[in-house]
Amino acid sequence: MLKKNDIALEATDRFNRIVSKFILIKQQPHEYGTGEALSGRKVHLIAGIGQMPLSTVTEMARFIGVTKGAYSQLAGKLTKEGYITKMRTIENNKEVRLILTKKGEIVRAAHDEYHRCLLESYSNGTTIDQIVSFNDVLKKLEAYVDDYLAEGGLL
Repeated sequence: MLKKNDIALEATDRFNRIVSKFILIKQQPHEYGTGEALSGRKVHLIAGIGQMPLSTVTEMARFIGVTKGAYSQLAGKLTKEGYITKMRTIENNKEVRLILTKKGEIVRAAHDEYHRCLLESYSNGTTIDQIVSFNDVLKKLEAYVDDYLAEGGLL
């Protein structure tokens, strides 16, 4: 009979392999309907802005899990490439809000379709209780990683 720790170790090993594979996917540029190849980092920033329009740099950095500096740098590149627009608020001229351009919306829509297919592929044959349990485990894992990064001053 398998023990809880054995199953947890197997799940951890599987999770690490999946993360490594997603890192490979994120590093490889893909074309999303604009005729230009974009890295996964850029696409996820675009997708995040699409999910949370008019968010500040601080809010978006926290949402996608990167530092404000890294986010600002990437947002600057995407602005130059025509995917997003930066907008200063009237209330606080220092505060920058981000919105997608038409080009950015094309990428976001293609990325949303990719995620729809991904979700469909792993949720078929999976019960809602299994998905809820999986999400609960991921929340605990994310909290652990956040604490670990915060201890090292990375978050």
